Amino acid sequence: MQRCLTLNLLSLIVVWGAIAIPVEPNAATTPPTNRILAQSSASRPASLSALIQKLKSPKASDRTAAAFEIGQMGTTASRATPHLILLLDDPDSGVRDKAVQALGRMGKAANVAIPKLVTLFKTDLAVRGQYVFTLASLGSPTIPHLMPLLKDTDATIRFDVVYTVALIGKSGKAAIPHLKPLLNDPDPSVHSMVAQTLWMIGAPASDFLPTLITLLKESTHSEARSRATFVLKEMGAKTPEVIPALISLLKEPNERVRDEAAQILGELGKPAIPQLIAQLKHPDEAVRGAAAYGLGVMRSAAKSAIPHLTPLLRDPSQKVQLKVREALAKIQRQAPKSR
Repeated sequence: MQRCLTLNLLSLIVVWGAIAIPVEPNAATTPPTNRILAQSSASRPASLSALIQKLKSPKASDRTAAAFEIGQMGTTASRATPHLILLLDDPDSGVRDKAVQALGRMGKAANVAIPKLVTLFKTDLAVRGQYVFTLASLGSPTIPHLMPLLKDTDATIRFDVVYTVALIGKSGKAAIPHLKPLLNDPDPSVHSMVAQTLWMIGAPASDFLPTLITLLKESTHSEARSRATFVLKEMGAKTPEVIPALISLLKEPNERVRDEAAQILGELGKPAIPQLIAQLKHPDEAVRGAAAYGLGVMRSAAKSAIPHLTPLLRDPSQKVQLKVREALAKIQRQAPKSR
């Protein structure tokens, strides 16, 4: 479940083009605990010195609230960094969570905390998710410290490290040579996440495209296939190597693979039309049918393919005829006129 949510979150990051780590609380998106703390801090403004003192309170609730309020101050509270670092060893997981979160908002001042954050990233399972976002927000300085964890025997740790690099984005390019060996990781969640991350941080397509194609072609792991499909769609026409690689999958004996490849090609739109049209003449009926299906996915965008599809209404294969009729119906369907 967590990794499926990861894929959805990364989809949003691709659309936004940035890591979504809000500095100010937002009632629509902030968890209820954070909203309560935010309301409390708004009604009781406190100086940074007072909040630092509150971090030493014997009450966990006081330490939690103080760490949260300091985090809301952002980089203006950077002198609280050493005190927040001390809370990383707090016995209360709620306190640790807010301390880690606050460190992510201290800017470069928090770089001194990176070694300890990385150490606890591995051991503090209760707060692992917050470590991921905080280390990502601190950016490229975290890369050298995280890379040794890529060799950990725990696949969950390897996955979370790769995910952190993905959130760092293009400033995490120093991780590329460390990530590439994990394209052969035995865990499909890990090696599919590596392929996605390499794309997100700007590695050459030749580094990870073969892995994506193999995942789509051979993997029985639904999450890995979904991740491969997502990346191939997002790469789209901007990466010319994608279309020929997907066209090659139309020749696969597995119908699922053919249909997934045709669906992606259809969603890529006009850049894929010439090569799909070429496959309409393939001697294998399965390839002709898949090509017709892909063109149908494009709907009206594939109007230029109509003269090439129409002759296949008399194809020797009834399956191909059916695919062609369905494709033509989609392409020629008129959208209802607005009133």
